[in-house]
Amino acid sequence: MTKLFQKYLFLLMICSPLWSWAQTDLGYTIEGVVSDSVTNETLPFASVFFSGTTFGTTSDKDGNFVLKADRPGTYDLVISFTGYETYFRQVDLNEQQVLRLNVKLYLSTVNLGAVTITAKKDEAWRKNLILFKQTFLGTSANANSCRIVNEEVLNFDDNRKDRIFEAYASEPLIIENKALGYRIKYLLEDFKIYYARNYSVFYGFPSFEELGKKGKVRKRWAQGREKAYLGSISHFFKALYEDKTKEAGFVVNAAKDMKRGRAIDLTPIRMRRLVSTKPNGTTKSLSFENYLYIVYKKEKESLQYKIYQNSISPKPAGKEQLSWIFLPEGITEVDFEQSGYLINPLAVVTNGYWGFEKLGDMVPMDYQPEEK
Repeated sequence: MTKLFQKYLFLLMICSPLWSWAQTDLGYTIEGVVSDSVTNETLPFASVFFSGTTFGTTSDKDGNFVLKADRPGTYDLVISFTGYETYFRQVDLNEQQVLRLNVKLYLSTVNLGAVTITAKKDEAWRKNLILFKQTFLGTSANANSCRIVNEEVLNFDDNRKDRIFEAYASEPLIIENKALGYRIKYLLEDFKIYYARNYSVFYGFPSFEELGKKGKVRKRWAQGREKAYLGSISHFFKALYEDKTKEAGFVVNAAKDMKRGRAIDLTPIRMRRLVSTKPNGTTKSLSFENYLYIVYKKEKESLQYKIYQNSISPKPAGKEQLSWIFLPEGITEVDFEQSGYLINPLAVVTNGYWGFEKLGDMVPMDYQPEEK
């Protein structure tokens, strides 16, 4: 069965141990300076952001930065500068401490191997680009409204011998999502399609920025964002945190593989039995065996999803959205927070509707549905 899922890389780079956060009247703040690891020269205009959010800034001419978030939680801090390795660190903004972050960046040692960087893109490159966009952005209605502004920075290696397709980006990808009203900067760390095993893996660091429109367009964006969020994996884990999955429209059943196929227990699970609270009091964990089948009953599957499934006859949608998840071998639990944020997203594999939805259907981690 096709397994298409997005992974986010957790890199712990060698850096100064001095880092900080502080709760201020304006929210939670990290401040610091970015410099070269060898020369100690400060790096101006480095990109500094919390991955998957709208919280971002750049360092000033002296390499100093101040990054704010308006709510507590765990964040993936990312700092990038052209020609240097991407800096990543997961930070917990639930505590109230005042320290300073001194970030040392290391020159990039990326080797593209046999990939040939060409100024003129040929027909083979254009075909590879179509495959990349279908896998990276998705094939939903929202994905079809996305445009990669600087697609010329992409190059591909279609290794037919090893049956692996890889994509590389020499610069951060700039994506405009006209359906949801976001401009996304995406640091692509890795992208692979494994033909033999029939699945793909890509991971990186996205940052979101609002497109500057008003009036009817902004209202349409707000409606689109809410629809993209409702029924999503973030919505599910937020409802799970609050013990309100049923009220939110989710029904969960257990399933496991048998000799003659996969058996699904039609008795809905009482999810609170699978959830525990971590010692910090703010993080919860979901632990289960085999599979969880999750139906979102408040929205039908889309026509694009039926086509994605290679339906014989793509008729108008009728079924409710169905997704299923499992924990990879060696993983016993997935940790999550009140916002629906997964602290260890590599700990869960998604299939079904959640596997269908890609970057084109993503809203920022700090997105909040409007009050009704």
